[in-house]
Amino acid sequence: MPWTNEDEGPDVDTAALAADLDPVAFPATPFPSDTLEACVTRHRERAETLLDRVPSDPSIPNEAVRQELDHVRPDPEERPPESLPDGEWALDWLDDWQDYRADAATAEAAYRAATGTDDAGALATRRREIRGTIGDLWATQAYRAPDPLTAAVVHAPLEDMVDTARRLVQPRETYPSDPVAAPFRAGEVVHSVERADAVVADARRIRDAIVDGDTSPHAGALGTATQRLRWSLSETANGLHPYVEEGEEAFGRELSGADRALVTESTRPFRYLWEEVRELHDDDQYALAVVETGRALVAAEVLRAIVTGVRNREYPEEVTASLVRQAAADARTAVRGVLDQSQSPLTVALLHPALDRQRGTVREMAEGYHDGADAYAAFTRIAMYARGVPEATTFVAARLDEASEDGDG
Repeated sequence: MPWTNEDEGPDVDTAALAADLDPVAFPATPFPSDTLEACVTRHRERAETLLDRVPSDPSIPNEAVRQELDHVRPDPEERPPESLPDGEWALDWLDDWQDYRADAATAEAAYRAATGTDDAGALATRRREIRGTIGDLWATQAYRAPDPLTAAVVHAPLEDMVDTARRLVQPRETYPSDPVAAPFRAGEVVHSVERADAVVADARRIRDAIVDGDTSPHAGALGTATQRLRWSLSETANGLHPYVEEGEEAFGRELSGADRALVTESTRPFRYLWEEVRELHDDDQYALAVVETGRALVAAEVLRAIVTGVRNREYPEEVTASLVRQAAADARTAVRGVLDQSQSPLTVALLHPALDRQRGTVREMAEGYHDGADAYAAFTRIAMYARGVPEATTFVAARLDEASEDGDG
């Protein structure tokens, strides 16, 4: 049935509209496909080994625990595909396998705990070993690549993976002192460690695959470019923070419909990117900082344009099905147009949020999670963001070239 709002009555049937919308396919990642496939094979084999250790009809005295264990065990129908699905981002596919492997570890750990095995000591040792691997990866990070631009693009997702692993092995939750009494808490703790192990191993394998004798270190150039890009972001974002912090109050009037949805749609990602850039810069994660600052520059320009449009009352007061359909077409055309013009690794990296949002919006509409105004706002911002990517790509590439020419490596 159409999405409804109790205050406004029936809204646009976005689920019906979604049936006629096609998600834009992701281009290939800059990583060797055989390396990614090897990572997936390891996750599949590890998951199968873990699940083979859990009997289909376990002998557990506590019937409630036994039944819950059936729910914890991964559903075979939800197992990720063996090969990369058409149009999907390869690192998302890899992420799905990492998670499936961790789910298998959760089931195995819960079973071991429920049957009296205490894995606290082994888990602590494993956590320390993963931290050691992460430390080695950070210590040897030289951003080796043929040039600074390639270094930024290929090392950015690897930095993100290593940082994910680092957060997963932080002891936020401890293994229970009595695992028999809390088997599923034991499973949850093991889930984090297993996933961290999978993620950091993938990051190391991918990095080893892309770093060879034809590469050189570019840490200096990326560090300098990051600083310059951050200054540019501060200038570009000048005057926008009141709208981010105050929302519709900064407009001096109550917003509704498309206006409210557009402000929410544009301020949320900018706020995230602004904080992300600051944290990455402080942590010296140069590659990811370059890419995220490039995305933040586009997000800032889009936010400024939307603020102007809302102030000038340029957006429709009532969102109709035809407006959503047209916005969706514009978004697809804009995203595809950028990819048709250039599939350079930096262009794809900066365009990634628009690709991801376009695909996600179509999926969420089909599942009934968007009303008309939300869908219109999402597609409108996607189109605006995509159109800003080529200029941002040129700007970021120029800063990287300048840093390299200045002798920063």
